[in-house]
Amino acid sequence: MNKEKYIERLQKLLQDLPEDEIDSAIHYVAEYFEEAGEENFDQAFADLGSPQKFAAQIKADFVIRHNKEDVESTESVKSAAKKRKQSSGWVILLGILSLPISLPLLICIGVLILCGMVIAFLPILILGLLLVVFFALALFFIRIAVLSISINLASVWLAIAGSLIMAALFCITAAGLLGLFKKLLPWIISKLGALFYRLKGEHGYESVD
Repeated sequence: MNKEKYIERLQKLLQDLPEDEIDSAIHYVAEYFEEAGEENFDQAFADLGSPQKFAAQIKADFVIRHNKEDVESTESVKSAAKKRKQSSGWVILLGILSLPISLPLLICIGVLILCGMVIAFLPILILGLLLVVFFALALFFIRIAVLSISINLASVWLAIAGSLIMAALFCITAAGLLGLFKKLLPWIISKLGALFYRLKGEHGYESVD
């Protein structure tokens, strides 16, 4: 057996290993024979052993290294999970300890937000109530005008004038309410959109973790 046959036989015996393992073994054997020279081939062959023996040794070393890497990977995963659990435990503990401070603070923030919303929408509520009042008064004056036709014409004209005034006030109030709503609508939409994207971003971050 010469060097070429040895390498060819070894390559066939190692064909079930990954390509890089085969290339590394073939490269090692080729360099070993080359350094030994043709005159020392028998000694190099004796040092390496038969292709079967050398292939068995390489496979055994590969299995040992592969198992060791699996163990290290498993230990790394367990260690990371343990650290994550410890971190979560500290977060929960800090959250519980901070409740006496954070809970009243959250309540105050909620009250301030509620007050801000009431103040922001108060003009709309007032204008809405005025619309209802003016509409009801216009109907009231119309009813008085109808009932006073057979009694007193002066009362009829006064009731008609009152209903026209109420109708005018109703239209003015409706126009003001519409204008205010047009100004507030873009602000409301922008705030709701910002809140939506903020919540979406937070859920996305948790999903990634």
